Formats: sequence, C-alpha cells, structure tokens
Amino acid sequence: MPNRDDGGPAFPVTHLRETGRPYGPNGEPAAPGMTLRDYFIAHAPATPQPWFRANLPERPAAMNIPALIQRLKADGDETLAEEIAAWYHDGPDPESERGKKIQARWAATGRADEEWSDARERERWLQWPLAWADEMLKRRQS
Repeated sequence: MPNRDDGGPAFPVTHLRETGRPYGPNGEPAAPGMTLRDYFIAHAPATPQPWFRANLPERPAAMNIPALIQRLKADGDETLAEEIAAWYHDGPDPESERGKKIQARWAATGRADEEWSDARERERWLQWPLAWADEMLKRRQS
C-alpha cells in the first residue's frame, strides 16, 4: 500500500503531556483516533462523482465472441471456432454434439460475465470513498 498523506488526526487532542503524547481526561494515554482521510471516507457522497474513474478489471476475452473465436483458432480448435462463428451469425443446431458444446461454453461464459459484472460493480463502490477522500485531501493542500 502506498504511503499516502492521511491528513493527520480528524479530531486532534489538544491535551499533550511533556512527552508530546495526547492523554485522556483521566490522564490515561489517548488513542490517536481516526485520520482525516478516514473521516472523508466515511462521509463520501453515496453516488460517485463524474470525475471518478475506478481501477477495474478488464472484461475477460471469453466474453468477447470474436476474441473467443480467435483464441480457439490459436488453440487449434478450428472446427469449434468455425461453428461458433456460424452460430454467432446464424445460430447452431442445438441438437448436434457441437451445438451442445457451444451452448455449454456459452452458458459458462454467461456465468463468468455475471461474476465479472458483479465484481466490477463491487470494486467500483469500494474504490469510490477512497478516491473521494484522496481528492478532498489534495484540494485541502492546494
């Protein structure tokens, strides 16, 4: 994890001992508490702003039919690549063995696509508060 400016304490303690360490009302050592970055993370707007660009995983090539066809050809499965290309344009014979194989691969691709979409959306919502906090700290310094 990069060493980021956390903005210092969000609620600084003004009571310092000779050692420069904060202490609580009864003389016990005080915890440093949350940083300003933590505070901004907790108070980020619910909806990401237009300037926000999340660092998200690329869509797997298997979900891109032309890329899948190229990969199959590169792997030496020319026949399946041609049938998928024909299916992509006209649809396969669902009763043939190849048609069943294409449909099974397509179903797996659909599940993988759903998982990728879910992970992408989760990651977007996880990164947003962090980006907001970093932007607030950057603007605070300028």
